[in-house]
Amino acid sequence: LSLHDALPILMTDVWWPLPVAVLLAIALAVAATKYYRSRVQYLCPACHETFQPGMREFVFAAHTPKTRKLTCPHCGHRGHCMELSI
Repeated sequence: LSLHDALPILMTDVWWPLPVAVLLAIALAVAATKYYRSRVQYLCPACHETFQPGMREFVFAAHTPKTRKLTCPHCGHRGHCMELSI
């Protein structure tokens, strides 16, 4: 489907489902991220304390399926912390 083929759809009154679907997808992604973050804690490899990072650090941290590169609020160690379910 090229832009030329899609252009008539945008010129009709049936264009509104696309932005509605995009906004719905964004809202669902934000809700799923908040839910997931509320269900996990991370274990610092240096001091063995558990903590929950802030939303910004959680979202933008480098990660693997079981770890996330975070800064421990207790000892300041920055490294891959193991994810624990709560």
